[in-house]
Amino acid sequence: VVDGKVYVTVRYATVFGTELYALNAADGATVWSYPPGGSANWSAICYENGRVFALNNSGLLRAIDGDTGNVIWSRQLFGTNFTSAPTVFQGVIYIGGSANGTAHAVSAETGNVLWSATVGAGSTTAAVTTDGVYLSYSCVDFSRLNPADGSLIWRNYGACGSGTGRAPAIYNGRAYVRSPS
Repeated sequence: VVDGKVYVTVRYATVFGTELYALNAADGATVWSYPPGGSANWSAICYENGRVFALNNSGLLRAIDGDTGNVIWSRQLFGTNFTSAPTVFQGVIYIGGSANGTAHAVSAETGNVLWSATVGAGSTTAAVTTDGVYLSYSCVDFSRLNPADGSLIWRNYGACGSGTGRAPAIYNGRAYVRSPS
């Protein structure tokens, strides 16, 4: 919710795909809508500086003008089966991974891929600070990457349970992650 609008993605009821809506926060009226595409019933968004960044499950990332719904740029990312929301921080969009185990950093201004890094297989929403991109995958596979170049700063691999990664949280200089078991 920002600048009098509510941005949300909604799954189609009868066919594959989703729709991104900008709704008027005062009365719920549709301001604009846009189909992010993809081959499944999943998409996710984040927002910064008047732009909505929409990612579909196929790895297609788009910057969309928050006022008009016009596409500013579009970028196909390497990977398959993206299922975690993008995170935008200080002009960079971080994608926590995909089924093939690749995380990405993308310029919010241009859509250029700044770096890609091999990480745990699966998807996780990244927690980002000025000095770390934190990612958590199944089996308590918890990593901190350098936000500038995607290089590994540290990795903590714990006992394997069941389930997938959990979104990490950063608070007061500490990193927190839930165990899937």
